[in-house]
Formats: sequence, C-alpha cells, structure tokens
Amino acid sequence: MPRLLFATVLLMLFLPAHAEQYYQFIAYSCDTENNALTISYSAVSYEGEYKPVAANNQWELSSLLETKKDHRGHSMVSKINKIERRCELRNSSYTITMAPAPGNLDLDGRCGGHMSARVEVLLGGIVLLPEYEFDPNGCKYSDKPITTNIIFEAGSTTPQFKTVLPDEFFQ
Repeated sequence: MPRLLFATVLLMLFLPAHAEQYYQFIAYSCDTENNALTISYSAVSYEGEYKPVAANNQWELSSLLETKKDHRGHSMVSKINKIERRCELRNSSYTITMAPAPGNLDLDGRCGGHMSARVEVLLGGIVLLPEYEFDPNGCKYSDKPITTNIIFEAGSTTPQFKTVLPDEFFQ
C-alpha cells in the first residue's frame, strides 16, 4: 500500500497540469434589416499562445483593462475602458455601454482570474437595462445560467435574454 501511494504521488508530480484558459468577448450587432439590437457574450478556450482576434463590433474583455504592478508585484486594474456605441433602428435610437467586469481589481488575488462582461442599454436617454452582468456566478462555481445574448427589437423596452449553463458556455 505505501508503494502505491508513493507511485501515485510521484506520478502527480511529473504529469503536466492543464487548466483550460478562455478569452471572453463582448459584441453587439445593430441589424437594421431585421430591426433588432443584439448584445452577445462568448468565450473561446485555448492552450498555449493563442492570440485573440476580435471582429468588427467585438472586443476581447481583457484588452479593455489597463493594469499596473503594485508593490507586491501583483497586476492591478488601474482603468476599465468602456465601449459606448449607438444603434439606430426604425423609430428607435439605442445607446449601448459595454465593459469588462473583473472578479477582483487585483488580478493575482482571490477571484482575479474571473472575468465577466457588463452592459447598459438606453433608449432615447431612458435606461432600459441598468448595468447588467452576463455571468452572475462570480468566481465560485454555480450552475446559474450565463447570458449569451440580449436582444431588443426596435421600439421594445423589454429585452429577450438567451442563456446557457456554465458547462455549455465554457467548452
């Protein structure tokens, strides 16, 4: 029995550990043909040296953070850059403000590895959707649904929410 335990511990020391890493994106689409505004939140898993390439009207969340090192050498968020855009649909003028939502401003601290996105939507200066976080789970595992799409049809004051479970989102 001690030999088996020793062999198991030895194997664990020399086997590489792989933690999945994700780039997360926020995007919006102002679809004048279908008269709808869609705000999307997505994740792409990667291993190694993957470099995210954002498309038009899409931003990789960590690229919107400015950081600096503190006296301990920790990466601290010094500024969260927000993206503000307008969407002109028939009889509707939406203002969308999107931003990353880090789990901790100390990126090396507890929950610092967690990232979500926030959005606020106004219609003609009136708040339709107050600041809304796509992933309500924080850095603790939970099976609360993660919002992947928020859709406003022109003139609508009530959005439609599309959600998935965390295991479906992070795959």
